[in-house]
Order: sequence, then C-alpha cells, then structure tokens
Amino acid sequence: MPGRVETVAGEELSDAQAERRARIVASALSLARQGGFGAVQMREVASGAEVALGTLYRYFPSKEHLLLAIQLDEVRALVGAVEAKPPRGERDADRLKDVFGRAVRGLGQQPKVASAMIRALVTGEADLVEEVAAVRATTLEAMTAAFGSGALTERQVETADLLYHVWLSAMVGWVSGLQEFEWIEPELGRAIDRLVPDEANEDTA
Repeated sequence: MPGRVETVAGEELSDAQAERRARIVASALSLARQGGFGAVQMREVASGAEVALGTLYRYFPSKEHLLLAIQLDEVRALVGAVEAKPPRGERDADRLKDVFGRAVRGLGQQPKVASAMIRALVTGEADLVEEVAAVRATTLEAMTAAFGSGALTERQVETADLLYHVWLSAMVGWVSGLQEFEWIEPELGRAIDRLVPDEANEDTA
C-alpha cells in the first residue's frame, strides 16, 4: 500500500503537526473507548491532547470529522494487514469471508469506538462527503484483495459494492439496537454466499 501524507486545510503536516494530530486522535480514542459517541466532546479531546480548542478545530472541524479520520486509519490498517497476510481460502467467497471476519473481529475488540465511528459515518452531513467516500473506497480496497491481484471484472466490482452496503446496513442494525454484534459476521457470510458465485459451478455451467 502506498504511503499517505496527512494534511490540514490542504497543507502537508510538519513532523510537529503530525505528532499533534496523533495526540488528538489518541485522546478521542480514549474518550470513545470509555463512553462511545457521546463521550467524544471536542473540549475534552483538546484537553486530553493538550492543545487549544481552536487548534483542534483546525485539524478536525467536528467530532464527526475526527471519528471518520479514526475510522479511515482503522480501515487503512486492515488494508495493510490484508496485504501482509493475504486472505485465506480456495474460493472468492471464502477469501471475502476471511476479510470481513478480520474487520468485524477488529471492531468487536472496541465496540464503543466501533459504534461511534458508524454513527459518524451515517450522520448525513454534507461536509463529511469526502471523509465518507474515503472510508468507503478504502474498505472496498480491503475487500477486493479477496479477488487476487489481477484486474477486477465488472461483476467483481459490483459484488464488492453490494457487499459494502450489506456490511454498512448490518453495522447500522447493530448500532441502532436491532441486532446483537454476534449476528453481523454470519449475516455477512450469508450475503457472500448469495452474491458470490461458486467458481467451480460457473466453469461447468
């Protein structure tokens, strides 16, 4: 995965700014682990990061921007993990289940943070479009690794897109209290079995 350059207001961060951003993210994560979305208050984040409130807002205009930045960092880490240890399985479906399983289990290790990130992702604020799009694109990058390193077919692209929507719907169902967290991975597995053809059967069709 190519390296990335963090920016603030379109400008590349200096080492000092990058360190400050890291403190801000760590402070927000600590608050989210304690109390989820509601606990991530900008004044408390600034205090924990030892930065002025105005400085915090320069890096992140709202807590939703901050939580989506955290989610993007998490998804980038998943992409890196998938590249370092490719998905297991003989079939596309098996490898997709492996990728989703890693993602879901990772979220399950810090459920309050996961809930906060999903709430930020679906807030619907117009000024979050770029952040939401970046999370989606990076999630799809992790998913499509299940199809190998070659060029994707149109069907594979469509399948990955549909599975992203199933994943998001499942996460929203959990965050809103409709389902238990343990339901998410099996639900994704059922969707994969429906949407991803058995390659052996396709070859003999």
